[in-house]
Amino acid sequence: MYLKRTLVLSGENNSKGILSLEKANKPTAHFKIDEGEYAVFQFNDAPMELYSLQKSENELICELPQYVDLSGNISCAIIGYQGVAKIMMIGATKDKEAFRAEVQKNIEHFTSQIKSLKSDDVANEASSPEISSSSPEITEEVANLFDEDKNDIDDAITDTLIYECLQKDSKCEECVYKKAFFDAKEEPQEQPIDEQENNESTFFDQVKSSIENLFETYPVNQELVDAIENSQFVKVDYEGDGNFYSVGLIFDDDDLKYICYAIPSEEGVEPPKELQEFSQWLKIRDGYGYWMTYQDGKTGESITFS
Repeated sequence: MYLKRTLVLSGENNSKGILSLEKANKPTAHFKIDEGEYAVFQFNDAPMELYSLQKSENELICELPQYVDLSGNISCAIIGYQGVAKIMMIGATKDKEAFRAEVQKNIEHFTSQIKSLKSDDVANEASSPEISSSSPEITEEVANLFDEDKNDIDDAITDTLIYECLQKDSKCEECVYKKAFFDAKEEPQEQPIDEQENNESTFFDQVKSSIENLFETYPVNQELVDAIENSQFVKVDYEGDGNFYSVGLIFDDDDLKYICYAIPSEEGVEPPKELQEFSQWLKIRDGYGYWMTYQDGKTGESITFS
């Protein structure tokens, strides 16, 4: 099942960033941010984990483990490093300040992790022979090991062995056994048409609990409700100091049409560059309004503006 979540990140001097999380075959995080080398994630009540960010075209990305749950609460901190780890930006669907405090409490631990990662990178570059960029061929014998119709290996045991190997500090991305395993796991399973129809869910179904939590926690943004017909909006005070952004829902009769994010601004001020392609100006009164972004309630696709 395809799933997409979006999270607004905030930092010093009112800087903003956007985190997009997608889960199709592999969960992947896409960052529109100005700075940062690492990200600390916490999904629901799972332990915090540190990930390295990689450049990809005009964004930073990192791949996440298959087991992460993108449907519940999500917390993320962007970490910079100049001898010590430092929180650059942060965002959370719930209890952001509690998450910030927990990351700060463990900042020495993350500093040690980053130092270790950087030392390993230097050592690997110095000692590793050049590896061909082409993937090794998966032989029929290897592929058959992971074909459920051709062997009787217990699937749970296979999963455990593979994931234990993944956790080791080794450069084995080219392992033909792993590749065969994940290719087999990611092959889509066909469903009868009637089952597909019964199992259909929308993007909003996946994020509904998080949005409902925001609506229960934060006050109504009445000026947006008055400005946009058939809508609901709340003010999310992300720093607890009066600065806020708004989250809202726009309906077509009784059907949800858009999930919206709104950033207040003086008229004439450009939106954060990460939002320029996806934002539209909504004037509330002379000199003041909101930069609005819209996600399709069914697909989660962000609406773009030229």
